[in-house]
Amino acid sequence: MARPPPIRRQPHPGRRRVRAPDTGAPRQRELIDTDALADISTVQAARETAALARDSVSVIEWLEHFFHPWTTFVIVPLFALANAGVPLGAGAIADTLSTRTATGIFFGLVVGKLVGISAFAWIGTRIGICRLPDGATWRGLLGVAALGGIGFTVSIFITGLAFEGTTLQAQATVAILLASLAAATIAASILLATTTSSAQEPQAG
Repeated sequence: MARPPPIRRQPHPGRRRVRAPDTGAPRQRELIDTDALADISTVQAARETAALARDSVSVIEWLEHFFHPWTTFVIVPLFALANAGVPLGAGAIADTLSTRTATGIFFGLVVGKLVGISAFAWIGTRIGICRLPDGATWRGLLGVAALGGIGFTVSIFITGLAFEGTTLQAQATVAILLASLAAATIAASILLATTTSSAQEPQAG
């Protein structure tokens, strides 16, 4: 007996299907049922899912996330400056930059770290003992290398051991703080430029 031809299902006259906007994600476009959006049970399920997601985060995790910018960018720098034990006036900075020891510390952290880390990374990739991680660029590596010039607790601790009881201790400490500020500024500029250019590349393509 011959099988009857398949019956093609006709769309409901009050139902429309629209295509979801393409977000650029590597997945197939899905169809959104507009009637489902008006369904009370669907909306309630969405609200319950959102509430469940909020309740899954503990209070301690929420507080940690809330205070993280304050502790990172305010409390820790103030703690380092308060424990430096040196004046940070214009006169102290001028005296620091006039000594060879402090100048050497400043350029050693700002320039030496940047050149040293970048150069050894380049040499390592050239001779084949290492390679850049996937998605990393040399410009990004320069930014990370510049971050190496930031020195607070350990650098100041070593300075106290090397120049204990001398005027060079205060000058070296000020040089470390100035170098950390300069290194952070350079690194932030490089990494910000790297992030901006990486975000613009897919749009240009």
